[in-house]
Amino acid sequence: MENSINPELNSNSLNSIFNEKLPSARSIFGASWNFYFAKFKIIFNILILPTLFAVLSTLIAVYISPEKQISAEGIDITPPMSLEPAIVIIILNIINIIIQFFSTLAMWNFAYYGDEYIKSAKEAYIYAFKKWGLFIWVGVLVSFYVFGGFFLFLIPGVLFALWFSLASSIALFENVKGLEALARSREYIRGQIGVVYFRFFVLSLILFLFIAATNIITGILALINFYLSISINVFIFNLILIPLSHIQAIFLFKEIQFRRANKVLVVGEQKMKKLLIVPLVGILLLIAVITIFGRDLYNEILNYNMEYKKNYSRNY
Repeated sequence: MENSINPELNSNSLNSIFNEKLPSARSIFGASWNFYFAKFKIIFNILILPTLFAVLSTLIAVYISPEKQISAEGIDITPPMSLEPAIVIIILNIINIIIQFFSTLAMWNFAYYGDEYIKSAKEAYIYAFKKWGLFIWVGVLVSFYVFGGFFLFLIPGVLFALWFSLASSIALFENVKGLEALARSREYIRGQIGVVYFRFFVLSLILFLFIAATNIITGILALINFYLSISINVFIFNLILIPLSHIQAIFLFKEIQFRRANKVLVVGEQKMKKLLIVPLVGILLLIAVITIFGRDLYNEILNYNMEYKKNYSRNY
């Protein structure tokens, strides 16, 4: 029996691929680890340069930032950062975001297609460069719905976040554009929100435990060598934890896709267009709140900055 959606799933399935029930979080986690170790060479090649730049930019930012200072009265008197280091940090962050964005897309493509279709890191990045515009556009649409929905009494934002969580994956791997990707995501999730997000929750909890353990170890190491602990922390996050989270998410998506894609053959954009009224109202409400309370908030921030400068000049 062949998989009509993605033939690569036949060799990398989670053994329950032809059952209607989604595999357990434990099965997905185990399959993700197996994939990570089996394909580590290509994963390493995809992520090593972004990781090295992340380490370098983090160390530079820490080095040029002013050292935290506390007065005898317990007041934070850390001098404000000068303009030149701030510009350097902003530029490094922008470059890092761009690099991490494309490495994430490359990692998603490799996790989805495997080395049967993607033979090298170069091919993974070629896929990423072909689809980045589509990915961003769908991400903008999802953000608009979720952001606007949150400001309309919270619940619509939560609902949109759940419905449209698969839209980016659908856009990448099914070549579906715009509102159609959001509509398909909603149909994929329909009727199984609890089942899907229970697995997301368990997988996230497992990763959280790994993150906590990493932070404890590197925190102890920081007492010996602060810069070495930062470097190790970034390496672990970028080469192990982050790619593992991507693999888990893509594997779960593949399972959902196999069970739902043939049942969601045609989904129009009309429903999504009708729902546009919800985020639009939420954003208008936000604009009204900013208009009414924005000046008072600005004055409070201004007064705080003046008070901070007085405390700093008093102590220096």
